[in-house]
Amino acid sequence: MITIDKPNKQKVKMIAVLIFGAFIMMLTEAFFNNALLTIINQYSVSQSIAQWVSTGYQLVTGLMIPLSAWFFHRFNTKHTFISLLLIFYWVQFVAS
Repeated sequence: MITIDKPNKQKVKMIAVLIFGAFIMMLTEAFFNNALLTIINQYSVSQSIAQWVSTGYQLVTGLMIPLSAWFFHRFNTKHTFISLLLIFYWVQFVAS
């Protein structure tokens, strides 16, 4: 006799987070694709260069998912978060 186990709450939460993350990824890609014409006009680049920017964005986003999981698993979450905030601040305001 085959029995089907009830899904526990942790599995349901994990699936919900994965579905939400996939939705947000598709939403950002849709926004980025709609912004391609503006990028082309604003920076005076060709369509192929703007599409390369889009492809690079997708590759970096795909790379950051396992990389961030590795960082948060390997190092203390609080220190990693504060370090990334400081790096972001430095890149945005000090280095520019």
